[in-house]
Amino acid sequence: MEQIQEIGPDRLNEVIEMDLECDHEIMRLNGARPRDMKRFVREHRKSFLSAYQRPGEQRIYAASVDDRLAGFIWVKIESEMEEMVPIGFIYSIFVRKGFRRNGVGTSLIRKAEDYCRTRGVDRLELIVNARNSKAFELYRRMGFKTRRYTLEKNIAN
Repeated sequence: MEQIQEIGPDRLNEVIEMDLECDHEIMRLNGARPRDMKRFVREHRKSFLSAYQRPGEQRIYAASVDDRLAGFIWVKIESEMEEMVPIGFIYSIFVRKGFRRNGVGTSLIRKAEDYCRTRGVDRLELIVNARNSKAFELYRRMGFKTRRYTLEKNIAN
């Protein structure tokens, strides 16, 4: 059984390492690879810390199984632009390969839902990569519905 607990600044580096694992998986899904991996890692760390240090209500929760970090979720309270109401936004969620399909992701999302409810927020949103069908299935099973589509076009020569 996993344990879910809030991560403070003292354990942020562990979460950043997991977030890098997540990004590498997304890049593989998309068929991309950064040319300069060291630079990518350095910029990623800087970007993660910058986002974490921005003001606003947010929490990072980590799931541990047998004292091993199995996954994390980063949830923020933001203002929804169309309706101008507070929403919970899952900024990032990741479960390590050896822990998937064992309820870790479900537990992390439920923790984010609880956090939002205690803040008076009644809607939770996230963005999922179109190629990540297993994550999409999990979100659907947990009651998430498609609300909008994001389209992109490569305009390089």
